[in-house]
Amino acid sequence: MYSYCFEMRVLTIGHGRRTTDELVEALVETGVRTLVDVRRIPFSRRNPQFNQPAVEAALAAAGFEYRHAEELGAFAPTSPARSASPASAFPPSGATRRG
Repeated sequence: MYSYCFEMRVLTIGHGRRTTDELVEALVETGVRTLVDVRRIPFSRRNPQFNQPAVEAALAAAGFEYRHAEELGAFAPTSPARSASPASAFPPSGATRRG
């Protein structure tokens, strides 16, 4: 019987206002081969270069694999599971208390 052991590193990256070239450069520098997109909806109005079809094509052209796996991402604020999450004790990102 054979036993196999694989090493896997999980890194995170935000696209922010990067260009596609800057994203590819960061992936090359860290030795990443597969980018897993955990966004619930893989589209961006502000950064259309990171809409799923565009980023998937750009990464494929550069030799990277792209996968969409929203189930690995954070709970959406409207998700029933959010109320059971420890994160529900915190206000949504960007929320501030006034007064």
